[in-house]
Amino acid sequence: MKIAIFTDAFYPQVNGVVTHVVEVSNHLAKKHTVCIVAAKPEKLPDASFGLSSQVLLQYVKSYALSLYPDFRVTNPYRQELTQFFKEFDPDVVHFHTPWTVAYAGVRAAVKANKPIVGTFHTYFLDPEYLKIIKMDALFIVNNHLVMKMLWKFLMGIYHQSDAIIALTSNVRRELLRHETERPVHLIPTGINTKEFMQKPKLPCPFKKPYILCLGRTSVEKSLDVVIESFARIASMVPHDLVIVGDGPARADLQARAIELGLGDRVVFPGSIKRTDVIKMGIYSHADLYISASKTETLGLTFLEALASGIPVIGVAKNGAKEVLRDTGVLCPPDDRDAMAKEIYKILSGDTSSFHSEAVKTLLDRFDTEASIEKLEELYTKVIDQKAKEQVV
Repeated sequence: MKIAIFTDAFYPQVNGVVTHVVEVSNHLAKKHTVCIVAAKPEKLPDASFGLSSQVLLQYVKSYALSLYPDFRVTNPYRQELTQFFKEFDPDVVHFHTPWTVAYAGVRAAVKANKPIVGTFHTYFLDPEYLKIIKMDALFIVNNHLVMKMLWKFLMGIYHQSDAIIALTSNVRRELLRHETERPVHLIPTGINTKEFMQKPKLPCPFKKPYILCLGRTSVEKSLDVVIESFARIASMVPHDLVIVGDGPARADLQARAIELGLGDRVVFPGSIKRTDVIKMGIYSHADLYISASKTETLGLTFLEALASGIPVIGVAKNGAKEVLRDTGVLCPPDDRDAMAKEIYKILSGDTSSFHSEAVKTLLDRFDTEASIEKLEELYTKVIDQKAKEQVV
């Protein structure tokens, strides 16, 4: 099977979508011909970011987006894309982002009458995301008609697909609630738990006990809530707060930590390659993993932390609520006092909220091999359907 994967989220970005695309592509490439099509960054990443040599990579010329420099814009009508599609001639097209690279893939697939699969990764119409593009005004967020129109616009690219993938039950329900016009299939993100259970191969760069956050340092991740929660109990624990990742909000977050008198207790090491995160045991050396993000569709880092055997705190909304319901601690969104209380409780030795059997059951649900098998079955299904349509 020849699979073309179109994504606007790719290295050097570090986020859950990129991790998912790389991991899925690596596994599919063991049995199929896989090519990732992505926006070309200003500086190409080195060869050690974890992509298998079996996966083909096609970059498309792109430009930085002023509102959010991490994300880039490409011209979906570029001749090189048309030429690539003609030469690669995929059996199925799979897109992961409702943006310009994905639009190019969908456009080419429709023109060539190829089957299309789209994965819904991100709640772009969550108020936290709308803040980034200055659309968080109350008349938008609280206006049912306006939000319905925005959802219709967002789902336009997905409605050109033959099947939509939801990573969690919560996402699937949300898509169906918005009258999605295409079949929605539940295929959870796969995680190789053995990677996170193995003994670290490299020394951990953090010497003091620490609490871990990992991911993009951007507004929608609510890292200010984590820092302000930590500030409430910092004098009572020996731990540092380590925030691994980079993004547009990093400077503001560093300034906030300094303002709270925590300049030497909140550590910002920048981005660390996922392969090094695993080799250094950055999860397993931590005493706690924490996220205050309200926008997670899944929260891959929750799974990685649980697989590493450490307690996890999240907020009771979206993906975090589904993943951590029986396996972690959930705090009300934006409640610094509640989060501070739970942090202190866990660091004081109370891990009664964490049940190993529940964690095992959850991780079995997100097994990589099972997810890849379901994905292959879906590819085969849409390819067969498209072939039947052409005969008719």
